[in-house]
Amino acid sequence: AFVHNALGQNTLAEKSFHQALALDPNSLIAQTNLAMLLGEMGRMGAAEKAFRRVMVLDPNSATAAFNLAVITAQKQPRQALQWAKKAYDLNPQEPKYAYTYAFYLREQGDTTRAMQVLQRVVDRKLAYPDAYMLLGNIHETQGIFWEARRVYEQAARLSGLTQQERMFFEMQARR
Repeated sequence: AFVHNALGQNTLAEKSFHQALALDPNSLIAQTNLAMLLGEMGRMGAAEKAFRRVMVLDPNSATAAFNLAVITAQKQPRQALQWAKKAYDLNPQEPKYAYTYAFYLREQGDTTRAMQVLQRVVDRKLAYPDAYMLLGNIHETQGIFWEARRVYEQAARLSGLTQQERMFFEMQARR
């Protein structure tokens, strides 16, 4: 399946994952990778179903919870928030999960909690630009410009960012 996928033969890759699941219907690896492939192929309904099966096989799969949050966001925003929270709760050290949870919190109007989640990323000095941008934006929206500037300045000093990203945050801080 992985070779077929690497060669751009996703239909054959999907077939291989289904063959693996026919041999072992409870294969978490095959189910997870099938779900990822279906998402990559843009077959979101099938990907959602496959990720839900992953959650049955492993209720502690932060990867599946995260992907379900993204897949369900447009049609079921409250459910997306629940999935994002689950991914974050399962792996709070992953900045992508923290950012996604905070993003959906903000979308649902809970900016206070969103700021708390994002501040944890900032406090750990993780090089995840989207988290700094969202936290800064929330501060700006609330009219707390000095706090937004502080967040942007912190981001500009991060060693894990590209020079272009640092320059962007420096410009945001000056703005």
